[in-house]
Amino acid sequence: MAKTKEAYKPYAIACTETVPGDVLDILIELAEDLEASGFILRTGGNEVDTEIIEAVQDQEKVELFLPWEKFNDWDHPVKPMVGAYEMAWKFHPSWAELHEDDRRIHARTSHVIMGHDLNQPVKFLICYTDKDAVDADDVDQNIRIADTNLLPVFDFALGIDYTLNQIQEWMDKHD
Repeated sequence: MAKTKEAYKPYAIACTETVPGDVLDILIELAEDLEASGFILRTGGNEVDTEIIEAVQDQEKVELFLPWEKFNDWDHPVKPMVGAYEMAWKFHPSWAELHEDDRRIHARTSHVIMGHDLNQPVKFLICYTDKDAVDADDVDQNIRIADTNLLPVFDFALGIDYTLNQIQEWMDKHD
């Protein structure tokens, strides 16, 4: 009998740099569990992402999107395409006020949520929001794109047990 191709199941993680250690530990464990269930991690290569990415045993199960080469010392060539800038502009409330580096970061976020060709959205977004964090706008952009595309968003800022229950309920419905 022919072997069937495994379904493509990407998910994204986006967190502010102020993510508490207990939440980061859970995100690392989730990355391991999701990999074992056939999911592919998408992320933007922020500093906090490093430990999560390293938790994935098969690096072929990681899709890393960078705003520019050598971002946070990642040796990865993917940079945002023109369509990603257009998407970022549509969803960012103050695009005209952003510095070019911030625009690149938000364009990269378009790829994290919608894929390399901007037509393969993640199944869900796992995040940690902190409105007072310097990098909160980056996580907010992930949420805006996910929400607009009717993708589930699981935010650990709402509580660890609550968010884990939400994820489990979603997984139970979509297995």
